[in-house]
Amino acid sequence: MPSRPYRLTMRKGPMPGKVYDLAKSMLTLGREVKNDIVINDAEVSRLHLRLNETERGYQVEDQASTNGTFINGQRVNAPMLLRSGDILGLGETIELVYAEVRDVNATVMTGTSQPAPSMPVSEPPQPEPVMAQPVAPFPPPSYTPPPATAPFTSSTAPEEKKPQQRWIWAVGITCGCLTLLGCLGGAAVLFYFFANSGRF
Repeated sequence: MPSRPYRLTMRKGPMPGKVYDLAKSMLTLGREVKNDIVINDAEVSRLHLRLNETERGYQVEDQASTNGTFINGQRVNAPMLLRSGDILGLGETIELVYAEVRDVNATVMTGTSQPAPSMPVSEPPQPEPVMAQPVAPFPPPSYTPPPATAPFTSSTAPEEKKPQQRWIWAVGITCGCLTLLGCLGGAAVLFYFFANSGRF
């Protein structure tokens, strides 16, 4: 048993999802049944490649296959070390994913993987409905109209202003007439004075 478990999972080929555990330090892969990993496909040679375990993982060595061995699209012409996540190609139609198994106790997949059954989820308890309490109708507030206000009236009636205005006009006219008469009288006196003095 290798110190660290690795596996190959078919991504493309006759059995997609098929898992091959690398449980020996040296394994052979090919079309013949005597190989450790048997892939019955026309692209695969009878003895296609060999996998040798090293301290850093498995190393791929092509066995003069007809259609070639590839790692991430690069043809293997000499022994090459695989890294976890590399794509191992056999010919043009088969691809295997090389990966280290992190969980040793994980169940080994054989054939197409099936999704795990979904566990039933219990519904959370529903709260009991709360009965609405009837609400007594709220009486509308009584509307009290504001007290009517009397229209604004002036403290002094128009009739009372008219005699006062007439009296002011009469005084003004009288003063004006007296002033005019005084001026005329003064002018007449001056004229008379100058006329009798013989200066005119």
